[in-house]
Amino acid sequence: MRPDGREHLLDRVLEDKGWQRHVTLELSHFMSLLALLPGSDLVATVPDDIATVVGRHVRLKHIELPFRPPQIHVQQYWHRRMQDDPANRWLRGVFHAVNRRDADAGLP
Repeated sequence: MRPDGREHLLDRVLEDKGWQRHVTLELSHFMSLLALLPGSDLVATVPDDIATVVGRHVRLKHIELPFRPPQIHVQQYWHRRMQDDPANRWLRGVFHAVNRRDADAGLP
């Protein structure tokens, strides 16, 4: 996956190890895998949560990486005028709670 031409974090990790991937196809959205993976010999490197969602729709063989994958750090930003807005505070709290729950569960 290479949304909007951005660098794939996994490439950096592999490069540091002296490895490289042989990329056959680049997609801009994970859901495109639903149409491409079944019946192919393609391998997709995706976050576990994406593999779980895609795996609900197509049969997949899940193979763990032989090293710790890169972690993606998520930050929230908002305009200062929204600091005390009740709806905005609620939504920020929901995002924080969901991400904190995943972090506490040891999920990637």
